[in-house]
Parts: sequence; C-alpha cells; structure tokens
Amino acid sequence: MGYGLKKNLIDLKALLDQYARSHGKTHYVFIAPFDLKACSDMNAFGTNIMDEAPVPDHLLSTRNDLDIYFVERRHRLSLIESAPFDFTRLSIHGAP
Repeated sequence: MGYGLKKNLIDLKALLDQYARSHGKTHYVFIAPFDLKACSDMNAFGTNIMDEAPVPDHLLSTRNDLDIYFVERRHRLSLIESAPFDFTRLSIHGAP
C-alpha cells in the first residue's frame, strides 16, 4: 500500500503554491511527511502552525512520500488548548 502523494519536495512546491493561493486565507497549507511518526518528530502540526511556517525544507528534502495538508486557521487555538481538530490530506481528500 502506498501513502502520500509519492512526490518529492521539488515536485510539490508548485502545487503547494497553487493551493496556498486558493486556500491560504482560510487554511494553513503546508507540506509534511505522511508518516505519522515523522510528523510527530518534526512537530509538523503543532510547531509549524503555531509559528505559521511550513515544515523546513531541509527536514523534507530526502523524502519521497510527501503530502500537502490543510488545517483550518480557526483551529490554531485548538493546538494551544490541546483540543481535537481535523485536517485534510490532499492524497486522500483532495483540497478542502
């Protein structure tokens, strides 16, 4: 079984720019590894949304299982409060 978009960082940059333009006002749109352990290790959701910055390129450049994630901006405070929130992964749900 394959996970993610099966693309590397260079291949996803143009797609990320397109989705950030179309959904960036309502969602955080960023590239992260599909692997949940890697997301946890990199604090892909918590740290990067709180800093309002994508996962750093140097952490992703060697991966070929990257995906684009959409998290509604209204959920930013949910992270501080440890409240559950939903996210969308492009390879499964498409754009929000």
